[in-house]
Amino acid sequence: MITARLLEEVLQSGRVPSWYAKTAATGPSDHAIRRFVAATQAGASGIDWAVLLRQCLRRLPDGAIVVVRSLDATMRSLLERVDVHQDLDGTLVVEPYRPDWVADLGEYSLDFPRIRPTTVDAPVEGEPWLRRLLGMSAWKSAAQRDAAWYALNAEQNSTILVGMPTGSGKSLIYQCCAAFEPGLTVLVVPTVALGIDQLAAVKDLPFAAASEPMLYTPGDDAESVLDAVQGRRCRLLITSPEAIVAGRLKGLLKRHAEEGFLRRLVVDEAHLIESWGADFRVEFQLLGAELREWRSVAPTGIRTLLLSATFSPSTPSMLRELFASDVSWNEYIVQRLRPEIHYFSVHGWASVQEQEHWVADALLRLPRPAILYVTERREAEAWGTRLESLGFSRFRVFHGDTPRGDRKAIMKAWRADQLDLVVATSAFGMGVDKPDVKTILHACFPEGLDRFYQEVGRGGRDGLPCVSLLVPTLRDARVARTMGPTLLRDEEKVNGRWRAMWESREIERNAEGHPTGTFRLRTGVQPRHRFGRESFSENERWNKRLLLMMDRAGLIRIESLARARPNEDADTVEFAVIRPRGLTTEIERQLTILLAPQRQKEVESIQRSMDGLLRFFQRQRSVCRELRAHYGSATSRACGSCGFCRAHGDRAVSVGPLQLDEESLTS
Repeated sequence: MITARLLEEVLQSGRVPSWYAKTAATGPSDHAIRRFVAATQAGASGIDWAVLLRQCLRRLPDGAIVVVRSLDATMRSLLERVDVHQDLDGTLVVEPYRPDWVADLGEYSLDFPRIRPTTVDAPVEGEPWLRRLLGMSAWKSAAQRDAAWYALNAEQNSTILVGMPTGSGKSLIYQCCAAFEPGLTVLVVPTVALGIDQLAAVKDLPFAAASEPMLYTPGDDAESVLDAVQGRRCRLLITSPEAIVAGRLKGLLKRHAEEGFLRRLVVDEAHLIESWGADFRVEFQLLGAELREWRSVAPTGIRTLLLSATFSPSTPSMLRELFASDVSWNEYIVQRLRPEIHYFSVHGWASVQEQEHWVADALLRLPRPAILYVTERREAEAWGTRLESLGFSRFRVFHGDTPRGDRKAIMKAWRADQLDLVVATSAFGMGVDKPDVKTILHACFPEGLDRFYQEVGRGGRDGLPCVSLLVPTLRDARVARTMGPTLLRDEEKVNGRWRAMWESREIERNAEGHPTGTFRLRTGVQPRHRFGRESFSENERWNKRLLLMMDRAGLIRIESLARARPNEDADTVEFAVIRPRGLTTEIERQLTILLAPQRQKEVESIQRSMDGLLRFFQRQRSVCRELRAHYGSATSRACGSCGFCRAHGDRAVSVGPLQLDEESLTS
């Protein structure tokens, strides 16, 4: 076999033979061999190299063997650390990875799960413009084509919600829109990592030469990006919700809307508007108010496109309220669970020492590329130190405080296969399209099914099996319960914040001086019970959370955010322009009572997500059934396997092709 012969020659000579470049690797070992060869040519050595060799040996075709005449003591020691041994005749023997601390393995080995057949979506021939503008000759599926055409032909001032599974090509939908849009398309992303990845994905597309796509984040090149947007050279701008709602893009984008140059808003990973936007990144939900302001002044209207792979049943209605309460709304959601993921976990809560030992043990044997997820920055850094002590070098650590320059370097190395492993918090990988990730390992307990499924969904996008391994401690579970949105509960604090903002109000008037029914409230005003106890930004964030909760409860409508000077000598302050939906005296007198149903609804949603993950971890129910219950009955059920399925002999669920259901479109 080509693969066996190649491994033999590399092990004997330490070099990749020249004939390999002329011969295409074939069979199940193709991906592993390519990765091993690239790492060898890049000078990889030590334990990183040994893990990649193990991966190749585990994927050799049936009957193929690798025989090496001799191994020096150093190499033999390295291979033994990854469970590769040499027989007396020189044959390398690799042991399947079946640790006794993993629950309900059944017939599986952790490092090479059985491939279950899945239905592959049939490509659909593309139009001539698809190749000319985006360099593609075919659509991935009929569903992708139909969704793109629907988005392209959306009416002005409309909002369309597109939900398609990870790996099905959602990004191409907004790229089509940007390619045809005569003005500016703004793409909102939740993380810098995703912004870097999206920019890299579009820069080499044919239409990019005319649209000059750019990523705006506060930093060294911010001025050049602002200059390009101001000068209308950039027609595809990638940025964060914060930069739009309260940052330097705010005034510039409003002017472009007034002049008819701003034409489309796209939000990637739109499901986060419900979860992140309700808590620590309120600007996600305030995007809706910004969009309404743009639409009120835009002569050509603003089209809106919301994209994500997963929506809980409550998300579409919330997004419709925020982004299309008074304009045309259409939703196209085809949710299909991932059949490539094979789920494994420990028998019960691990001790801290067991977690460290078992995760290190797994990283010596599980296939690459791999992501090790943790919850807290200090945990990520601690694992970085631990991996260095084990001899690993082809890895990096990525978390929310990683400097922007380092983030770019890590993403570039990750895409170029120069890294085999990334230790990360949720800041890494959101929507990043690296198709061949083979292992997702959690040394933590995510705060719910949403985060867990988003993170395991970063593996197996090439349609091949991916291992998910969950190794949490009881402390991780306690941390997870503190990670959900912090909801205002105390009556005195809720009333105090609203009273302070309401007392700061200014009546909005039209050009004739008549009241418009809206009020300006200062978002930074401090309630009496918090004097001197919070920073300005923290206080402002809490006030915005309260306003958003009131908006979700139907008590007010946030029309827009604005910055202005109360007088010439004062500093600029931020205002929320709100429209009460009831009697303001009743709101002030009974605010906590009026908010109670909305608060209870959100608490129950958080608890359901956590309970579902707990049931899966404790093997009380299959993960595919938990996920289908969480995301709604319209979600097609499928999964590679999980502990419950293996223990109870559940049969594989076949996966059908993605199809546009015309009845799912609503307006």
